[in-house]
Amino acid sequence: GETFNSTDPWAASVVEARSVEYAALVNTTTSNHINSLVAHAIEANSTVAELAASLESYFTAQNAMRAQRIARTELVSAGNAGRQASMKQSKRVTHKRWMSMRDKNVRDAHAALDGTVVKKDESFPGYTDGASSEWPSSVNERCYAIPERVEPKE
Repeated sequence: GETFNSTDPWAASVVEARSVEYAALVNTTTSNHINSLVAHAIEANSTVAELAASLESYFTAQNAMRAQRIARTELVSAGNAGRQASMKQSKRVTHKRWMSMRDKNVRDAHAALDGTVVKKDESFPGYTDGASSEWPSSVNERCYAIPERVEPKE
C-alpha cells in the first residue's frame, strides 16, 4: 500500500490562509451591514435606543447563521484540502472528479463543474471563487473532489 504524510506542513498553511481570508470577509460583510443600519437610522431620525435595538437584532440573527456557515466552510474545505493532498501524494491516483450535491442549493457555477475530470494536480476550469482552484473551497462549500482514475496496485 501507499503511505501518506498526515502532518504535511502544507495542510497547516492552508488552514492559516483560509482563516485570514474568512476573517477579512466576515469583517467586510459585518461592516457593510452596520453601515447600512446606521444610515437607515439617520434617515429615520432614530434614537440611540432604536439603533441599538436594530444592531442587537442583527447580531442575534447573524450568530446562528454564521456559526453554521463557518462550520461548513471550514470543515468541508479542510476535508477537500486533505483529500487533494492525499491524491497528490498518491502514485496511483492520476485524475480527480468534481462532485456537487446535485440539489437545488448548488450554485450554478458549481453545478456546471459537476462531473468535470482533470489531472490530480490541475485546477478545475473556470473555478475562481474558492481559496484554491484545485479543490472546492468556497464559503459555504458542499461540493467535493474525488479520485477518478486510479492505477492498479503494482
